[in-house]
Amino acid sequence: MKKTILLILTLLGFTLANTGMLTPKEESGMGAWLSYELATLDSDIEDFEGAYNISFDYMTSLGLEVGLNMGDEYGDAWKGLELAYHYKSEKWNMALSWTRQLFDDSNDMDTDALWFTGYSNSRIYGSLGGWSVDGAAF
Repeated sequence: MKKTILLILTLLGFTLANTGMLTPKEESGMGAWLSYELATLDSDIEDFEGAYNISFDYMTSLGLEVGLNMGDEYGDAWKGLELAYHYKSEKWNMALSWTRQLFDDSNDMDTDALWFTGYSNSRIYGSLGGWSVDGAAF
């Protein structure tokens, strides 16, 4: 259950930290994002290490965003790739993104995430998506 909660928080972290959302229409941009999570769901665990994520994103002037990610969850290191396309209009913007996490030591935990995100120029947005663990259905 704890791994599921951290997986959801990780995916939301990458959805929220998105260079394309902050880049103006028809301009390119680059961003670096760092997040660190420490869940205190069970106070009996004294040696909980937490999780961190590092992401480097580049947004092209055509609306394509490419990101390289890496992180560590419960001592399981992973690397990842993110591709997103942003469509921007005057009032509302939207993005379709795909993310892949490849865990170094665990073959059964690789994940794919597919998200559709709607957001406005005032940075208020909503997302709909899901993830696939080790090739299972979304």
